[in-house]
Amino acid sequence: MTKQLHKRFSVEEVKALFQKYLYEGIELIYILETLKIKKSRFFELLKEYKRDLNNFSLQYADKKWYLITSIDDYSRLLLYAKLVERETSWHHIVALQDVFLIWGFPFSYYVDSHSIFRFVQGRDSLWRKHYLLTDEVETQWGKVLHDCKVEPKYALSPLLNFS
Repeated sequence: MTKQLHKRFSVEEVKALFQKYLYEGIELIYILETLKIKKSRFFELLKEYKRDLNNFSLQYADKKWYLITSIDDYSRLLLYAKLVERETSWHHIVALQDVFLIWGFPFSYYVDSHSIFRFVQGRDSLWRKHYLLTDEVETQWGKVLHDCKVEPKYALSPLLNFS
């Protein structure tokens, strides 16, 4: 898979190609092969470029976004998906609420070892000495799960593998 456009080319390089396409008659096929994009993406970018020459950008977002999802392990059905500006335990609790009210209560809920879901001694306590071990502290999210009588299952890796 090729890198995203904004990681392969600077804005100035793309602007120069647009200039050559618009005013010097460079072939479209040459630009598509150079940028490694499809026609629809090219014309989408060209439209943005024409709309505001000075503020044209290849960046997708000005700030970082977090995607909160819930996927059914058996069917791979996407039960919940929402982009948020800050990842908080409250956003994950609201996600649980939506999933449980729409799809019902599961027997267990499979998550990674993010600090919102699980206290891990050693990782979450760098500057102070804690006397509590891993999983002896119940997080807010964990309390909600416990109140709903759903058992959390933690992945050993911080990245879940959905292949």
